Amino acid sequence: MINAPDRDVPFTRTIEHKFFAPWELEAHDKTVVYREYSRACGEGDIPYYPVRLVAAQALLEHYEARARAEPRVTFVGRLGTYQYLDMDRAIAQALEVTKTWFLAEYR
Repeated sequence: MINAPDRDVPFTRTIEHKFFAPWELEAHDKTVVYREYSRACGEGDIPYYPVRLVAAQALLEHYEARARAEPRVTFVGRLGTYQYLDMDRAIAQALEVTKTWFLAEYR
């Protein structure tokens, strides 16, 4: 996968799926390359990433305040933090929270 964040490039990323399973490369004599094009979410679409609307932001702040008031509650990951995270960052965040909680629990 190659991301293309440049404004002059009409697509956001290029993906060649056969490289997701490199141990199968020899089994493929052909390949398919996809290009993803972004656009604003329209009516009837299912948004894949959170769009921060005023009402949603207020609800998020309400949930965050409730979570801070509860012992032993945290939220991690894309859905838990209501933000786009690359998977490596989401996993690192989960591991860090787990480590922090584990150390606090067993000191």
